[in-house]
Order: sequence, then C-alpha cells, then structure tokens
Amino acid sequence: MPLSVKSIGLSETKHHITGKSLICITSDNKVYTIKDTFFSARRPYPAEQKDFMTKLKEDLEEVDKVKPINLKSAQFPPYEPIIPQQNRKYLSYDLEIFGLQEVRAFATRLESTS
Repeated sequence: MPLSVKSIGLSETKHHITGKSLICITSDNKVYTIKDTFFSARRPYPAEQKDFMTKLKEDLEEVDKVKPINLKSAQFPPYEPIIPQQNRKYLSYDLEIFGLQEVRAFATRLESTS
C-alpha cells in the first residue's frame, strides 16, 4: 500500500449484507477506506501476457470448443502486490483530523434485511 498507516480497523455489519471495508488512519491523520474487493483472497491472479501471434493461434484453436463456466466473480480486480491508492477513498476528504489513534467499528441495527 502506498500509504503509511497508524491504525487499521475492519467494518462489518450485523447480518453481513453490506461488504466489509478496511478503515485506515494514515500517518497524515486522514481516514481512508479500502473495499473488500482489494484485499479478498478470491481475486484472480493475472495470467501471463502472451504475444499476439500465440494468443491468436490459441483463440483460433478454441473456436469449436465448448467454453467452461467461469465461476470467478467479475467484481474482483486482478491480484496486484500493491493496493492502488484512490484519492476519492479518503473519508476525511483533504482534512487532517488531529488526535486519531485507533479505529473502532461497531455493528448497528440500521441494516435493511427485508
């Protein structure tokens, strides 16, 4: 991760309907969030890049084959060793919040289950 982090907490809802997120306090005293899609073990590992001719030849050979169902979810980005920084994920925007030491998250009864 390209940020230096002072504290990390995990947000989780009571009935697990809403996805988890990591809530981080950076060394700059800003609050940053990371969706579970970026730290999930279900992210697909990126395939090796093949040259154009090899890929074209393989594609032509597989035209007549029945393709298996891909069970990997499309919502998970490919695995990368570094979680990308996205400036719109700062919950504190561009403000510094002084005195932050740790993150605590608690489930509430505000989650819709119907």
